[in-house]
Amino acid sequence: MANETDLAYAAGIIDGEGCISIYRNTCKTCVIGFRYSLVVRVGMKSKQIPLWLHQSFGGSFHEYINLGFGDSLMYCWSLGSREARDFLLKILPYLRLKKEHAELAIQFQGSKKRVNHKPIALLEAEKVLADKMHWLNRRKGSDE
Repeated sequence: MANETDLAYAAGIIDGEGCISIYRNTCKTCVIGFRYSLVVRVGMKSKQIPLWLHQSFGGSFHEYINLGFGDSLMYCWSLGSREARDFLLKILPYLRLKKEHAELAIQFQGSKKRVNHKPIALLEAEKVLADKMHWLNRRKGSDE
């Protein structure tokens, strides 16, 4: 269980190096062929922080070659869906730059239903939240 210091530190990492996103994914079992998914991710050249996040909060940890930046080895930690929501709820009081992102992500995941045949209105609501998250992630600063 993470203590207050760990939660504040994790929030700082997310504010500075993290990404909170809602992605549209292909889904073979979904009637319309896609679904939206929440992901929280941190990628770094240093292994220490992503590995600590994985050990402290779960999720997945992997390494990969970043072909776009000198073919350097990168380390990535990520959480998806409910795990991501639960993590964001824990660090929310400590977030500064990505607080709005986290609140939107929590709202998005809270509205998710585990069904393959979603009503069109629910899919449209998920798309609105995904579009808003995309807009938040494209802003250059938190005060714009």
